[in-house]
Amino acid sequence: MEKFDYFKEYEYALESVYTFHKKCYQTILTYLQEHGDIELSEEEQRDWLFSFLDMEGNYQTTAIRLTEDKKDFYLDCISESGDKYAIDWLTINHDMIITETLMSLIFDKLENK
Repeated sequence: MEKFDYFKEYEYALESVYTFHKKCYQTILTYLQEHGDIELSEEEQRDWLFSFLDMEGNYQTTAIRLTEDKKDFYLDCISESGDKYAIDWLTINHDMIITETLMSLIFDKLENK
């Protein structure tokens, strides 16, 4: 397993991670701008139960939506107690699994068009 020998190596790798997340964000945003919100079916929702890093409990995702100004997006979620939440990208991109799940959905939808 490789390790970082210099802080500059670490900074370069970290910048790659940030670039990756920016590209994921832009891919999802562009898809939504071109195709509109994504409503998840009940079957899909079973696979979209997440625990966000800065939030307690699990949240069922029901949709991926554009903001009103169409310049951002969020996840429509319902908490275990039934409260509704709009989970923004800053909360989403702290978790690689959620980002991977979103990207898989977008590419599945693009391939099935």
